[in-house]
Amino acid sequence: MSERKWAAIVYGRSYYLDFRLIAVPKDFSNRKIDWALEHIIATTRTADKLSAHPRWSLFKDKSHCIIGVTCMVRDLLGNLTNEAGQDLTQDNCGRPLYVFVGYSTKLENSQPSTNYFPYMGNNLKIFQPLYDYVQQQWQVKKYDRDHNQTIITDYHNLIIENPFSNYSTNDKNFTINHQYRVPNRIFLWQDLEIWRQKLWYKAADCQQPLSLCLGANKQKDLITSPFHNGTVEDINEFIIQEKTNLANQFQSSSLSQKISEKIKTDLKITFQNAEKAAVVGQEIINNLGTKVNQKSTSNSTENFGFKPKNSNPDRDWF
Repeated sequence: MSERKWAAIVYGRSYYLDFRLIAVPKDFSNRKIDWALEHIIATTRTADKLSAHPRWSLFKDKSHCIIGVTCMVRDLLGNLTNEAGQDLTQDNCGRPLYVFVGYSTKLENSQPSTNYFPYMGNNLKIFQPLYDYVQQQWQVKKYDRDHNQTIITDYHNLIIENPFSNYSTNDKNFTINHQYRVPNRIFLWQDLEIWRQKLWYKAADCQQPLSLCLGANKQKDLITSPFHNGTVEDINEFIIQEKTNLANQFQSSSLSQKISEKIKTDLKITFQNAEKAAVVGQEIINNLGTKVNQKSTSNSTENFGFKPKNSNPDRDWF
Protein backbone atom coordinates (compact mmCIF):
# COMPACT_ATOMS: atom_id res chain seq x y z
CA MET A 1 0.00 0.00 0.00
CA SER A 2 1.52 3.34 -1.04
CA GLU A 3 1.81 6.08 1.53
CA ARG A 4 -0.41 9.10 1.08
CA LYS A 5 1.36 12.23 -0.22
CA TRP A 6 0.42 15.86 0.33
CA ALA A 7 0.96 19.19 -1.47
CA ALA A 8 0.72 22.62 0.13
CA ILE A 9 -2.05 25.11 -0.60
CA VAL A 10 -1.88 28.58 0.96
CA TYR A 11 -4.24 31.58 0.75
CA GLY A 12 -3.33 34.84 2.43
CA ARG A 13 -1.72 38.22 2.05
CA SER A 14 1.85 39.41 2.35
CA TYR A 15 3.28 42.68 3.63
CA TYR A 16 2.25 44.76 0.61
CA LEU A 17 -0.11 42.63 -1.48
CA ASP A 18 -3.74 41.73 -0.80
CA PHE A 19 -5.22 38.27 -0.27
CA ARG A 20 -4.58 35.75 -3.02
CA LEU A 21 -3.68 32.13 -3.63
CA ILE A 22 0.02 32.11 -2.75
CA ALA A 23 0.73 28.39 -3.20
CA VAL A 24 -1.21 25.71 -5.09
CA PRO A 25 -0.60 22.02 -5.96
CA LYS A 26 0.96 21.41 -9.35
CA ASP A 27 -1.95 19.34 -10.72
CA PHE A 28 -4.71 21.85 -9.95
CA SER A 29 -6.62 23.07 -13.00
CA ASN A 30 -8.40 26.43 -13.06
CA ARG A 31 -11.65 24.66 -12.26
CA LYS A 32 -10.05 22.89 -9.30
CA ILE A 33 -8.63 26.20 -8.06
CA ASP A 34 -12.08 27.79 -8.24
CA TRP A 35 -13.53 24.89 -6.25
CA ALA A 36 -10.84 25.22 -3.59
CA LEU A 37 -11.15 29.01 -3.35
CA GLU A 38 -14.92 28.87 -2.87
CA HIS A 39 -14.42 26.79 0.25
CA ILE A 40 -11.33 28.61 1.51
CA ILE A 41 -12.83 32.09 1.24
CA ALA A 42 -15.99 30.91 3.02
CA THR A 43 -13.85 29.97 6.05
CA THR A 44 -12.57 33.55 6.32
CA ARG A 45 -15.98 35.10 7.02
CA THR A 46 -16.28 37.03 10.29
CA ALA A 47 -12.49 37.06 10.41
CA ASP A 48 -12.48 39.31 13.49
CA LYS A 49 -13.56 36.25 15.52
CA LEU A 50 -10.59 34.10 14.48
CA SER A 51 -8.29 35.11 17.32
CA ALA A 52 -7.55 32.00 19.42
CA HIS A 53 -10.32 30.21 17.47
CA PRO A 54 -8.79 28.53 14.41
CA ARG A 55 -11.26 27.06 11.92
CA TRP A 56 -10.40 23.63 10.63
CA SER A 57 -11.87 22.54 7.31
CA LEU A 58 -11.93 19.38 5.22
CA PHE A 59 -13.41 19.30 1.73
CA LYS A 60 -13.13 16.69 -0.97
CA ASP A 61 -14.42 15.94 -4.44
CA LYS A 62 -13.89 12.75 -6.42
CA SER A 63 -10.17 13.27 -6.98
CA HIS A 64 -8.74 15.45 -4.19
CA CYS A 65 -9.15 16.13 -0.50
CA ILE A 66 -7.98 19.37 1.12
CA ILE A 67 -7.38 19.64 4.85
CA GLY A 68 -6.50 23.00 6.32
CA VAL A 69 -6.96 25.65 8.96
CA THR A 70 -7.94 29.31 8.80
CA CYS A 71 -6.40 31.26 11.66
CA MET A 72 -4.64 34.39 12.80
CA VAL A 73 -0.97 34.30 11.83
CA ARG A 74 0.06 35.06 15.42
CA ASP A 75 -1.84 31.94 16.54
CA LEU A 76 -0.02 29.91 13.90
CA LEU A 77 3.48 31.23 14.51
CA GLY A 78 3.56 33.30 17.66
CA ASN A 79 5.52 36.55 17.36
CA LEU A 80 7.71 35.36 14.52
CA THR A 81 9.94 37.84 12.70
CA ASN A 82 11.85 37.51 9.46
CA GLU A 83 15.60 37.85 8.99
CA ALA A 84 15.27 41.62 8.93
CA GLY A 85 13.46 41.58 12.25
CA GLN A 86 10.15 42.50 10.62
CA ASP A 87 6.90 41.33 12.21
CA LEU A 88 5.33 38.67 9.97
CA THR A 89 1.93 38.86 11.65
CA GLN A 90 1.01 42.36 10.35
CA ASP A 91 0.81 44.01 6.95
CA ASN A 92 2.26 47.38 5.95
CA CYS A 93 -0.72 49.16 7.53
CA GLY A 94 -0.26 47.43 10.87
CA ARG A 95 -3.31 45.21 10.44
CA PRO A 96 -3.13 41.73 12.02
CA LEU A 97 -3.06 39.02 9.37
CA TYR A 98 -5.01 35.80 9.03
CA VAL A 99 -4.26 32.98 6.62
CA PHE A 100 -5.50 29.65 5.27
CA VAL A 101 -2.80 26.98 5.27
CA GLY A 102 -3.54 23.45 4.19
CA TYR A 103 -2.57 20.29 2.38
CA SER A 104 -4.13 18.57 -0.61
CA THR A 105 -3.92 14.85 -1.29
CA LYS A 106 -5.00 12.75 -4.24
CA LEU A 107 -7.79 10.30 -3.57
CA GLU A 108 -6.99 6.76 -4.61
CA ASN A 109 -8.79 3.52 -3.80
CA SER A 110 -5.60 1.95 -2.48
CA GLN A 111 -5.21 4.60 0.22
CA PRO A 112 -7.61 4.40 3.18
CA SER A 113 -8.79 7.49 5.02
CA THR A 114 -7.20 6.30 8.25
CA ASN A 115 -3.81 7.77 7.37
CA TYR A 116 -5.14 11.35 7.42
CA PHE A 117 -3.80 13.49 10.22
CA PRO A 118 -6.24 14.15 13.08
CA TYR A 119 -8.06 17.26 14.15
CA MET A 120 -5.86 18.86 16.82
CA GLY A 121 -7.71 21.97 17.98
CA ASN A 122 -5.34 24.84 18.74
CA ASN A 123 -2.27 22.72 18.04
CA LEU A 124 -1.32 24.01 14.59
CA LYS A 125 2.24 22.72 14.52
CA ILE A 126 1.70 20.62 11.40
CA PHE A 127 0.73 23.73 9.42
CA GLN A 128 3.52 26.05 10.62
CA PRO A 129 6.00 25.18 7.82
CA LEU A 130 3.47 26.32 5.22
CA TYR A 131 3.90 29.96 6.19
CA ASP A 132 7.31 29.78 4.51
CA TYR A 133 5.46 30.28 1.23
CA VAL A 134 4.13 33.61 2.49
CA GLN A 135 7.61 34.61 3.63
CA GLN A 136 8.92 33.93 0.12
CA GLN A 137 6.61 36.66 -1.18
CA TRP A 138 6.61 38.85 1.92
CA GLN A 139 8.28 41.91 0.36
CA VAL A 140 6.87 41.49 -3.15
CA LYS A 141 5.08 44.53 -4.54
CA LYS A 142 2.44 44.77 -7.22
CA TYR A 143 4.84 45.80 -9.97
CA ASP A 144 7.24 42.88 -9.23
CA ARG A 145 5.69 40.66 -11.87
CA ASP A 146 8.59 38.22 -11.97
CA HIS A 147 8.17 37.47 -8.27
CA ASN A 148 4.42 38.01 -7.89
CA GLN A 149 3.49 34.55 -9.14
CA THR A 150 1.61 31.72 -7.45
CA ILE A 151 4.06 29.15 -6.11
CA ILE A 152 3.51 25.65 -7.55
CA THR A 153 3.88 22.89 -4.96
CA ASP A 154 4.66 19.21 -5.35
CA TYR A 155 3.39 16.16 -3.46
CA HIS A 156 5.57 14.77 -0.67
CA ASN A 157 5.32 12.38 2.23
CA LEU A 158 4.16 14.06 5.42
CA ILE A 159 5.05 12.89 8.90
CA ILE A 160 1.72 12.71 10.75
CA GLU A 161 1.77 12.46 14.51
CA ASN A 162 -0.96 10.30 16.04
CA PRO A 163 -2.94 9.43 12.89
CA PHE A 164 -6.44 8.28 13.74
CA SER A 165 -5.99 4.71 12.54
CA ASN A 166 -7.49 3.38 15.78
CA TYR A 167 -10.50 5.66 15.82
CA SER A 168 -13.90 4.12 15.14
CA THR A 169 -16.25 6.02 12.83
CA ASN A 170 -19.17 3.63 13.37
CA ASP A 171 -21.05 6.10 15.55
CA LYS A 172 -24.69 5.67 14.51
CA ASN A 173 -25.92 8.55 16.65
CA PHE A 174 -25.40 11.04 13.86
CA THR A 175 -25.15 11.15 10.08
CA ILE A 176 -22.89 13.43 8.11
CA ASN A 177 -24.16 15.12 4.96
CA HIS A 178 -22.51 14.81 1.57
CA GLN A 179 -23.05 15.99 -1.98
CA TYR A 180 -25.34 13.13 -2.96
CA ARG A 181 -27.40 12.98 0.24
CA VAL A 182 -29.02 16.38 0.74
CA PRO A 183 -27.00 18.75 -1.47
CA ASN A 184 -29.34 21.72 -0.98
CA ARG A 185 -29.08 21.63 2.82
CA ILE A 186 -26.37 22.03 5.41
CA PHE A 187 -26.09 20.07 8.67
CA LEU A 188 -25.04 22.23 11.62
CA TRP A 189 -23.92 21.21 15.10
CA GLN A 190 -23.15 23.23 18.20
CA ASP A 191 -19.48 24.14 18.25
CA LEU A 192 -18.32 21.73 20.95
CA GLU A 193 -15.04 19.85 21.03
CA ILE A 194 -16.79 16.48 21.08
CA TRP A 195 -18.65 17.26 17.84
CA ARG A 196 -15.49 18.62 16.23
CA GLN A 197 -13.68 15.35 16.89
CA LYS A 198 -16.53 13.09 15.73
CA LEU A 199 -17.30 15.10 12.60
CA TRP A 200 -13.66 15.29 11.57
CA TYR A 201 -13.18 11.54 11.61
CA LYS A 202 -16.57 10.91 10.02
CA ALA A 203 -15.80 13.32 7.18
CA ALA A 204 -12.38 11.81 6.54
CA ASP A 205 -13.89 8.33 6.45
CA CYS A 206 -16.72 9.25 4.06
CA GLN A 207 -16.16 8.04 0.50
CA GLN A 208 -18.45 10.66 -1.07
CA PRO A 209 -17.63 14.27 -2.00
CA LEU A 210 -18.37 16.48 1.00
CA SER A 211 -17.17 19.48 2.97
CA LEU A 212 -16.85 20.32 6.65
CA CYS A 213 -16.00 23.56 8.45
CA LEU A 214 -15.39 23.55 12.20
CA GLY A 215 -15.76 26.68 14.32
CA ALA A 216 -17.76 29.11 12.18
CA ASN A 217 -19.00 32.13 14.09
CA LYS A 218 -22.54 32.40 12.69
CA GLN A 219 -25.05 30.17 10.92
CA LYS A 220 -25.27 32.53 7.97
CA ASP A 221 -21.53 32.24 7.41
CA LEU A 222 -22.07 28.61 6.37
CA ILE A 223 -25.63 28.70 5.04
CA THR A 224 -24.41 30.92 2.20
CA SER A 225 -21.33 28.79 1.56
CA PRO A 226 -20.56 25.58 -0.37
CA PHE A 227 -20.11 23.57 2.85
CA HIS A 228 -22.33 20.55 3.60
CA ASN A 229 -21.55 20.32 7.33
CA GLY A 230 -20.23 22.54 10.08
CA THR A 231 -20.13 23.59 13.71
CA VAL A 232 -21.19 27.11 14.63
CA GLU A 233 -21.09 29.13 17.81
CA ASP A 234 -24.59 30.65 17.70
CA ILE A 235 -26.65 27.42 18.07
CA ASN A 236 -27.08 24.97 20.96
CA GLU A 237 -28.56 21.99 19.12
CA PHE A 238 -28.31 20.11 15.85
CA ILE A 239 -30.21 21.77 12.99
CA ILE A 240 -30.59 21.35 9.25
CA GLN A 241 -30.78 24.55 7.22
CA GLU A 242 -31.56 25.13 3.58
CA LYS A 243 -28.74 26.68 1.63
CA THR A 244 -29.33 30.02 0.00
CA ASN A 245 -26.76 29.82 -2.81
CA LEU A 246 -27.47 26.58 -4.62
CA ALA A 247 -26.68 27.67 -8.17
CA ASN A 248 -24.56 25.07 -9.92
CA GLN A 249 -24.24 22.87 -6.81
CA PHE A 250 -22.99 19.87 -8.78
CA GLN A 251 -21.18 21.80 -11.48
CA SER A 252 -19.96 25.09 -10.09
CA SER A 253 -19.16 27.73 -12.63
CA SER A 254 -15.69 29.19 -12.68
CA LEU A 255 -14.95 32.55 -11.10
CA SER A 256 -14.42 34.04 -14.54
CA GLN A 257 -17.90 32.88 -15.56
CA LYS A 258 -19.37 34.44 -12.44
CA ILE A 259 -17.59 37.71 -13.18
CA SER A 260 -18.86 37.55 -16.75
CA GLU A 261 -22.42 36.98 -15.55
CA LYS A 262 -22.07 39.90 -13.14
CA ILE A 263 -20.89 42.15 -15.96
CA LYS A 264 -23.79 41.03 -18.16
CA THR A 265 -26.25 41.78 -15.36
CA ASP A 266 -24.72 45.21 -14.75
CA LEU A 267 -24.82 46.00 -18.47
CA LYS A 268 -28.44 44.88 -18.69
CA ILE A 269 -29.37 47.17 -15.81
CA THR A 270 -27.39 50.01 -17.39
CA PHE A 271 -29.19 49.57 -20.73
CA GLN A 272 -32.55 49.43 -18.97
CA ASN A 273 -31.78 52.63 -17.10
CA ALA A 274 -30.58 54.25 -20.32
CA GLU A 275 -33.82 53.28 -22.09
CA LYS A 276 -35.86 54.70 -19.23
CA ALA A 277 -33.83 57.91 -19.35
CA ALA A 278 -34.33 58.12 -23.12
CA VAL A 279 -38.10 57.73 -22.75
CA VAL A 280 -38.25 60.39 -20.05
CA GLY A 281 -36.02 62.67 -22.11
CA GLN A 282 -38.21 62.25 -25.19
CA GLU A 283 -41.30 63.08 -23.12
CA ILE A 284 -39.63 66.27 -21.89
CA ILE A 285 -38.66 67.23 -25.43
CA ASN A 286 -42.20 66.55 -26.67
CA ASN A 287 -43.70 68.63 -23.87
CA LEU A 288 -41.34 71.51 -24.61
CA GLY A 289 -42.15 71.26 -28.29
CA THR A 290 -45.87 71.39 -27.56
CA LYS A 291 -45.44 74.51 -25.43
CA VAL A 292 -43.33 76.19 -28.12
CA ASN A 293 -45.91 75.38 -30.79
CA GLN A 294 -48.69 76.74 -28.62
CA LYS A 295 -46.76 79.95 -28.08
CA SER A 296 -45.96 80.29 -31.77
CA THR A 297 -49.59 79.79 -32.70
CA SER A 298 -50.67 82.56 -30.35
CA ASN A 299 -48.57 85.08 -32.33
CA SER A 300 -50.15 86.05 -35.68
CA THR A 301 -46.79 86.89 -37.26
CA GLU A 302 -43.26 85.70 -36.87
CA ASN A 303 -41.09 88.17 -34.99
CA PHE A 304 -37.67 86.66 -35.79
CA GLY A 305 -36.40 87.74 -32.41
CA PHE A 306 -37.92 91.25 -32.39
CA LYS A 307 -40.57 92.13 -29.85
CA PRO A 308 -44.01 92.73 -31.40
CA LYS A 309 -45.33 96.28 -31.13
CA ASN A 310 -48.13 96.77 -28.61
CA SER A 311 -49.05 100.33 -29.65
CA ASN A 312 -52.06 101.33 -31.69
CA PRO A 313 -51.57 100.53 -35.42
CA ASP A 314 -52.82 104.05 -36.28
CA ARG A 315 -49.70 105.50 -34.67
CA ASP A 316 -47.24 103.40 -36.68
CA TRP A 317 -44.65 105.49 -38.53
CA PHE A 318 -43.95 102.75 -41.07
